[in-house]
Amino acid sequence: MRGCEIVFHTAAVADINVVSKIPEKTMEINVLGTTRCLEAAKVCGVKRFVFASSVYAAGNHGSFYSISKRACESLCKTYYEEFGLEFTILRYGSLYGTEANHWNFIYGMCKELLTTGKYTYTSSPDSLREYINILDASRESVNIALSHEFVNKTVMIAGHQRMKVSELFTMIEEIIGKKIEVNYAPKSVQTHYHMTAYSFEPDVPIRINMPHYIDISEGILECIKSINDELQKKGNI
Repeated sequence: MRGCEIVFHTAAVADINVVSKIPEKTMEINVLGTTRCLEAAKVCGVKRFVFASSVYAAGNHGSFYSISKRACESLCKTYYEEFGLEFTILRYGSLYGTEANHWNFIYGMCKELLTTGKYTYTSSPDSLREYINILDASRESVNIALSHEFVNKTVMIAGHQRMKVSELFTMIEEIIGKKIEVNYAPKSVQTHYHMTAYSFEPDVPIRINMPHYIDISEGILECIKSINDELQKKGNI
C-alpha cells in the first residue's frame, strides 16, 4: 500500500451457503482481515480506503456474512474517527458476469441449466433481485472512488432492472431456446432475502443512478456463451 492514495479492499468469504458452516473462519478472514488492511492503510498514509460491502449489510439476512460486513463497515467509520483515514463503503447488489466465481448464483444456475436442463431454487419464485453486471459495477466503483462527493459515505451499487427470479428463469429459457425445469424448494430457515435486503437504519446510504448500463438479457446471454465455451472445452456439453 505504500505510495497508494486509494486502496480497494474486495477480498472476503462471500458464499452465504458456506459462511453458516464456518462462522469463526468467516470472522477471521472478513473482519480481522479488514482490520489488518485498515491498519496497513493507516500506517502507509493511504488517503481513502474503499471497502466492498453488500446489500446484505443493510438487513437481517445473510447469516454470518452480513454480520461480518456490518462489523467491517463500523471498522471503516471508526478508523476515520480515530485516525482520520477517509473511507467509502460500496454496498453491491446481485453481481453477475463472465468469469464469475463458481458459487455465483447466475454462473452456477446457468451452468446447471446448460448441462442438465434442471435447477432447484431454494426460495420463492417471487424473490426480487437487482442484478448488476460486474462491468457496470467496476466502472462505477472507480468513478465513486475518484470523486470527493463520496468521501466517508456509504453508496449503493445495484442494478436498475428489478426482476423476480421466476422472470429470470423465463428469460433464460427463451435465450437457451429449450424447455427448462425449475423446482422451488424454500428452506425452513432462509439466509437469503425475499423481497428486499433492507431493514430500517438511520444512516441511509446514497444510491447512484447509472447513466448507462448493460441490459440484463444481454449480460445473461454473454454469461451463457462464456459458460458454454467453457463446457465445450472440457467436453461436458
